[in-house]
Amino acid sequence: MIDDLYVEAQAQLNKEQLGYLKPLYYNSFIRSGQIKIVNKMLTDVKSSVRKANWMLDGKDFANFSEKTRQLLEYYSDETNLVPVTTEIFTLPSNLSFIENVYIGTTKLDKITYSDFLMLQGNIYASATTCDPICSKVGVNLKVAPPTTETLQLHFLRQPLVPKWTYVEADGKAMFDPTANDFQDIDLPENLYDELLSLVVEKASISLRELNIAQLANQDQAQDERVENKQ
Repeated sequence: MIDDLYVEAQAQLNKEQLGYLKPLYYNSFIRSGQIKIVNKMLTDVKSSVRKANWMLDGKDFANFSEKTRQLLEYYSDETNLVPVTTEIFTLPSNLSFIENVYIGTTKLDKITYSDFLMLQGNIYASATTCDPICSKVGVNLKVAPPTTETLQLHFLRQPLVPKWTYVEADGKAMFDPTANDFQDIDLPENLYDELLSLVVEKASISLRELNIAQLANQDQAQDERVENKQ
């Protein structure tokens, strides 16, 4: 998908006679565009929940809340967490958001760390094996009561960083998907048009600014040549 988008973006830029989109800029634009779309989906989920609470959401294919959630589930992942200590578990490096944590079939209650500490000192409401709790602390997950069992983590992962790789041929960049650092766009395919619009928008602004700067430099060089003749 990353090369198809590059070809389409370059075609639109050529139509506007804005010039050539350099691979370095393209990679920067698709990365920022991808992040913007994912963040927008997270915001849309929150807005959709509010609409659903007011019974303003549609049903079936018109259920925008469920549609957005399914798009986000593209990044859904799961893994097992082995204890570092009886209370500390290291979270995966690509974690974006913790969805659910289980010990066997028992679900841990996710709470803030301040509440976690408060409950630790409350003999009447402390965590038990029937009602365990957990809290994210930096790159770790802290649990109570202590356990030596493996945790099952369901989470949203971070999108992979896309990279359009290429080789130079007659001074022109040619797409090379065999490069070791190649990474395709990590986005549901039906969001392709939205990402294309963002890339073309950023590229248009960048190339227009570049053209303006080049024209200014040409005018300055022309003035210098005139001055040198006098």
